[in-house]
Amino acid sequence: MAEKKTFLLADYDFLDQMHDEIIDDIIVTDNQVELVFNSLRFTHKKNYKKARIVFDDLEDANCDAYIRIYLEKQCIIEKSEILYIDEFIKFMEKEKIKMEVIDIMSGYNLIMIQGQFMNSDNSYRDENFQLYISTEKISYAFF
Repeated sequence: MAEKKTFLLADYDFLDQMHDEIIDDIIVTDNQVELVFNSLRFTHKKNYKKARIVFDDLEDANCDAYIRIYLEKQCIIEKSEILYIDEFIKFMEKEKIKMEVIDIMSGYNLIMIQGQFMNSDNSYRDENFQLYISTEKISYAFF
């Protein structure tokens, strides 16, 4: 049995952080971006094992979602690159990486998910990320 909750960003200051959970995949359609968590590492919502975060009603997912990849050493950003979501998915598949969530922030119809990249063996990479999605609502589904 699944549990799904939708939040309008204008009504909420705080969202489920999904802290330390791993984004295994990103699915993009014309007007939707879906973040897939295939194996939750911590107990969430009645011991569910999987989750999806869905951003829908986007004008154009490839324009409304982009990611900033950056390399930070000793609190100094040494390298930074911005990719639209379709470019990033190709990068993600090529590099065989996953994304560990540190926190999720929202405001002014924008979601920012910040985290660190992981290799397929769950070792950490040097790069961090900030995923930005322009949206008015976010849906969490737990399975």
